[in-house]
Amino acid sequence: MAQFNLGRVRGYQGPKGDQGDIGPKGEQGIQGPEGDKGDTGIQGPKGDQGDSFVYEDFTPEQLALLKGEKGDKGDTGLQGIQGEQGEQGEQGIQGIPGEQGPKGDKGDPFVYDDFSQVQLELLKGPKGDKGDKGDQGIQGEQGIQGEQGLQGPAGQDGSDATVTISNDLLQTVPGSVLDATQGKVLSDRVGPLASLTTLIKTTVVNAINSLREEFTTHKAEITQQIIPITRDLSIIGVQTIATLSNRKIRSIEFYGTVNFSKKITLGIYSGAIQRNIYNLPADGTFTTTNYAITFSEDSTINRTVGTIQNVTDNGFEILWEKNGTGATGTAVINCLVTYHD
Repeated sequence: MAQFNLGRVRGYQGPKGDQGDIGPKGEQGIQGPEGDKGDTGIQGPKGDQGDSFVYEDFTPEQLALLKGEKGDKGDTGLQGIQGEQGEQGEQGIQGIPGEQGPKGDKGDPFVYDDFSQVQLELLKGPKGDKGDKGDQGIQGEQGIQGEQGLQGPAGQDGSDATVTISNDLLQTVPGSVLDATQGKVLSDRVGPLASLTTLIKTTVVNAINSLREEFTTHKAEITQQIIPITRDLSIIGVQTIATLSNRKIRSIEFYGTVNFSKKITLGIYSGAIQRNIYNLPADGTFTTTNYAITFSEDSTINRTVGTIQNVTDNGFEILWEKNGTGATGTAVINCLVTYHD
């Protein structure tokens, strides 16, 4: 007999049964992914007008965003009432000195009226030494005759007749005084003392004595002086020679040689004149030049010459120059200076 397993046999599906009752709500499941955004809904009705914004409603960030561009400068307002003066502040630090300005135009020279009395006292230096006595002034005009004096005591009985003195100053009487006319004649004969060229002009006698003293002093003065000098003849340029102070030079003679050679020079300076005699060492002959000093090396072509210049009351200069290659050696020269008597 055959056997069947009924558990594995499936029959035909029957018709759908009625829906069963809703079961109890289960626990909420895990939220799924967000879906696409839906369409915008229909605009609702306009609400009531809200209150106006005030400053306090905004945050600092919102106020900064609301600030617009800087406007144009407004008109200057009316000047306010001046306030009371405040207390003086502390003195500030001294500033750096500014740059020196350009040099101004030369001002006018000072005159006496530009100074105050105080400034004049400050400008006054120490009292100087007493100056020399000035020249005697020109004789003034005769003054008005004074009143007659009191009568003097009676003189001795004169037995001599009155002597009349002429105005030619050829006659006089001891003890008599010159009248105005005679005094004028004497003054004309003597001449004005101010015209004297002596240092002392007080009287004619003093002027004569002054001349005598000057003459005596002058006789004792040195009238000549020998000044030895040396010079390297290979060097050109100016050599300055000092003489006696404040003495006018009349002439200068030059006697020179170069030691251990045949070079000789003899020259003279006198005002605008300069002359020289020198020898030619090659053959021993002599020749002349218009220089005060000349040294020859071997001919009239190669030589060193000296010209006297800038002669003053205190000295003179020698301008050394070369003709050709010049001379060599050290010259020894004696200068005989003669001063005016």
